[in-house]
Amino acid sequence: MKLIAGPLEKIAAVDVRVTNVCVSQEGRVICGFPRWQDDFSHPPVAEVVVGAVPSSLLPQHWGQWHPGKAGDDHLVSIHALHLDRFDHLWILDDGCPKLGQPVSGGPKVVQFDLADDRIVRTYSLEAPATHDRSILSHMRTDASHIYVTDAGSGAILIIDRASGAVRRVLDGHPLTQADPSIVPMINGKPYKSAHGKVATLHLSHLEISGDGRWMYFCPLFGPRLQRLPMESLRDSAKSDADLAREIEFVCDIPPVAGIHAIGETDFLLCAATDGAILHLHSDGQMSTLLKHEHICFPNEGSFSSDGKCFYFPNSGAHLIGRPFEIMRFHLSRH
Repeated sequence: MKLIAGPLEKIAAVDVRVTNVCVSQEGRVICGFPRWQDDFSHPPVAEVVVGAVPSSLLPQHWGQWHPGKAGDDHLVSIHALHLDRFDHLWILDDGCPKLGQPVSGGPKVVQFDLADDRIVRTYSLEAPATHDRSILSHMRTDASHIYVTDAGSGAILIIDRASGAVRRVLDGHPLTQADPSIVPMINGKPYKSAHGKVATLHLSHLEISGDGRWMYFCPLFGPRLQRLPMESLRDSAKSDADLAREIEFVCDIPPVAGIHAIGETDFLLCAATDGAILHLHSDGQMSTLLKHEHICFPNEGSFSSDGKCFYFPNSGAHLIGRPFEIMRFHLSRH
């Protein structure tokens, strides 16, 4: 598949860091705003309309968490959004304000129906599904399960959508661990967390291939992209040792903050430190689809419903002297 990117467009600018963008079937632009700083007043999940203040998506009380409160019916700190083909928005709450310790009732997945603007179900991810070192990072779904990465230890949480039961697989396995020697650089400076340290995030990003056969995954800063058969992940009889034997190396990659299936076997990669969107071809080769001086730490984005536009948050824009932005470009396929 050959892809051609059109010019980069700015859709909107926002006052606080935006790390996720989803686009509904009707073109609604939904964004996630993590609580990594001291400001808890901004809605954690909001619809962004050009020229208007972002409006909270969920019922008002869900956005009104403050330190000292439990998180059972509040969104504490959003780490990921995922929109399925039925216009159900899946919201991953890591439950850890300012990237600290989880609060009671915090870690969870919330399923929200955009058609009816209602919460369908909440899946708790409190202990033993998670622990004090957990960093719930990214998420995908299929008809039967929800898949969530725990970048704190390098694990995949597999949640049964019917029962809510959670399995942790590959927890701390060598093939899910980050390379601690990697120091990501932006504009010649090391990229550090809100605590002033270079983050060590293990298995963090994941995506299901367009043909539904494979789960692709990697640590935030690479360098290895790997994959597992979806059929094996869904098989509760498979041990970690069984799954590890089935992991396949795909290719080396730069630090990426988003992996997005396009077609059956191709992907777009949001290159976190390169200011670029890359095309990963089905043969494992990579090419630069779009590179621009105004892109900094492009994070997890979304295709428009017709697949002709790709939207993404410019999550590191402040590092190059720009406001936080939602960007897009048109995409043609040949």
